[in-house]
Amino acid sequence: MITPRFQIKQTESDLVFTIHAPYASIADAEIYADLDTFCFYASPYYLRLHLSGHIEETDASKGSYDADTGTFVICVQKSTKGEHFKDLDFVTALLTPSQQQKRYEAKPLVEVIGQGSECSENATCASSDEDEEEWYIDQCPFEEPSQEFLLAAPHYGFGNKISGAFQNFKTEFLEVIDLPDPDGTPVSERTRLRKDRESEDFSDDHYLADWAQPDLIEPLLEYEPCWEKTSEATFLDEEVDILKDLPKKEFLLEKKELQLVCFSLVDILFAHAYNARTTMGENTVESSWTVNKLSGTLCWLQNFSTLKEACSVPVRRSLCYPLYRHWGLSIKVLDDVKNIIKLGRRQILKCLLEMYVLFNNSEPRYLLNQLYIRDYLIWIQQVSETQIKSLSDALDKVSLRKCDVDLELEELETAAEIVKMEEEAAERKSKQRKNKSSTKATSHDKETSPTTSDSEDDSSDSEEDSSDSEEDSSETSSSEEDSSDLDSDDLSDAEIK
Repeated sequence: MITPRFQIKQTESDLVFTIHAPYASIADAEIYADLDTFCFYASPYYLRLHLSGHIEETDASKGSYDADTGTFVICVQKSTKGEHFKDLDFVTALLTPSQQQKRYEAKPLVEVIGQGSECSENATCASSDEDEEEWYIDQCPFEEPSQEFLLAAPHYGFGNKISGAFQNFKTEFLEVIDLPDPDGTPVSERTRLRKDRESEDFSDDHYLADWAQPDLIEPLLEYEPCWEKTSEATFLDEEVDILKDLPKKEFLLEKKELQLVCFSLVDILFAHAYNARTTMGENTVESSWTVNKLSGTLCWLQNFSTLKEACSVPVRRSLCYPLYRHWGLSIKVLDDVKNIIKLGRRQILKCLLEMYVLFNNSEPRYLLNQLYIRDYLIWIQQVSETQIKSLSDALDKVSLRKCDVDLELEELETAAEIVKMEEEAAERKSKQRKNKSSTKATSHDKETSPTTSDSEDDSSDSEEDSSDSEEDSSETSSSEEDSSDLDSDDLSDAEIK
């Protein structure tokens, strides 16, 4: 927990607490004021003050929050009007409980367990002590970043206007920001660190599995998101309430800062469009994580130097982290971004409002609203349609190839195609061998096991051969008889002569 910077002023009847907590979760804010104790909690901030007099909450107690400065102003009443509270500017003393209050922290070395009503009373007392102890958390005064630190520290946030926001944070936002040391890592190093992490996290097997199963991706490609169904966005009552409560401020951006804001907008909208398409318009418990993770702006506080880089970074991350990792799907989402921006400021504002609600309901991602989304909600209502049209025209000229994301996708797909062809060839050869084996087996069976008809054919052939031989012998005998008759006649004729 972080101890916020605070000030206390007093009047005859009231104490006024001014608490500076710019990255607090307003929805979770809690305030407790009773006797000599004042407590304030709004993640990741925690404050417990020990006063020299008694205070109480009454109907006259009130509080306010200034979104521009991230400041809470809370007014509570003195139990005794006119009482003067001492040492309200001694910060360390106010944060330190008195010896009497520390009794809740002391743990008895030996605990006597009674019976009956005494036991229940002791249990009630123990439970009460534990409830009190929940408020006792180690506190240290807030350290205001020095001017030298703020000037030298890397910048981030909307328009690159923020620095030093993470100086007092320890582990509160590790699941939101992948950049290890936001306030100590130079802007030039963010890109290298991000690419190294993405190269480690990229899975060849996951990508090829989705590449080899287009049937799973086809429904996502055919889905029509809301911006394809209507030409003009409309706002719900809840969204109007959010817009109504936004701070009133104007942004003065230089040309380079304006480019950075536009480039980051493309990156953030890609993450939103990917979530909308892959969930088919129905957000899930993972939606806030998906939007946060796919955006280089929201996850790595990335600054983009070109529009093509602003397109390639979220496409690359969409192939490394979410459930569906498919090149065709990523390009389709990029087309969605082009369509959203082409529809103008109203549709962009609609998408930003949906992200704002997602992050507010996903602690601690509300920090992303404080750093980026809230200011985008204000800025997009002020920017001219001409600038949005210029961004849309420039975005239409951007086209990505697989080599642009530097993940060796073409080499992977080529290798997978070769393996697939070899497997298909081996399968065909296996089938051919099986067919040949079955053919040989059939012919062998025919040779070793002749049928009855074949035997009959053989017997009939032998009968025909025997009948032919008999005919030949009869013809021979008849010819011999004819020749003998001729000779006798010839002889008789000779004798007569």
